[in-house]
Amino acid sequence: MIHIVVEHSELVEAIGRRGDLDKATAEAALTAVIATLAHGLTAPDRDRLAAALPAAVEEAALVPGRPEHRPPDAVMIELAQRLDTGTERARHLAQAVLAALEDTAPGTGELLRAALDVRGRDVSARGRA
Repeated sequence: MIHIVVEHSELVEAIGRRGDLDKATAEAALTAVIATLAHGLTAPDRDRLAAALPAAVEEAALVPGRPEHRPPDAVMIELAQRLDTGTERARHLAQAVLAALEDTAPGTGELLRAALDVRGRDVSARGRA
């Protein structure tokens, strides 16, 4: 059960450190990664994730609809489009966000990794799951 609420500034700083990113890029990546990957979660998992996130980004986890199960490459393409960047950069940003979430709110990064269907696999890996 996840129920840790981390401070927004602490999370953004952790993302910045993990990805060598400025604050604005870290904030944009945080929101985009959560919103994109939340589509792969069930409604109860989305609620658990939102409850563990800072108030400033919890809405990003509360996406409507049924879980969407897509190949990781398709998810990275969507993330790249949200962030107006290439897929390799999107993978880097996703990895930074997931690692920072695990550092600051254990369990949240793993929950989002499950949405990618890459448990135990590096998000930056090439190819399909």
